[in-house]
Amino acid sequence: MTTLDKWTRKPIRTTQIPIFYGTATHVPWYANQLVINGYEGSRAYSAVHYTDFVGRSPAAFLWSPYTIGGNAPTGGVENKPFMYSHSSYFRETPRKYLVDEKGRNIDANGNLTGDRKVENPYLDDFNEKWIDGPNHNLNHDNPSLPVLVPPTRPRQGVR
Repeated sequence: MTTLDKWTRKPIRTTQIPIFYGTATHVPWYANQLVINGYEGSRAYSAVHYTDFVGRSPAAFLWSPYTIGGNAPTGGVENKPFMYSHSSYFRETPRKYLVDEKGRNIDANGNLTGDRKVENPYLDDFNEKWIDGPNHNLNHDNPSLPVLVPPTRPRQGVR
């Protein structure tokens, strides 16, 4: 029997690669389950900020897959334990100046500004959470992007 994705009714191996951002799912177990189910070519990716209370609790006594996410951190600043980081994942590193989809200068309300450049407040937010402070970011292009979480156990019982 094939495991089906509950939304598309497609076999899991034909759906998108699972990418987790600060998830309560313990991603190493998910990666292992893919192998156990016979999907050796599948991959699981995870991004977890050091202070994300869902993906990885800032409290050391909650660093366990049996509590909230229990995932290893992939980046983010370490010296700000009370930072709200769970909604701070950026698909792209913010640009220095605000621009619209056509590359034209805009202000914070989306109004065109001509030649006047307006600094992007999201860049400051990004730097505060991911760059400014001690960190060990695993992804150097954009530290809030997911990294591969390899399975830790081989498929057993099938030859």
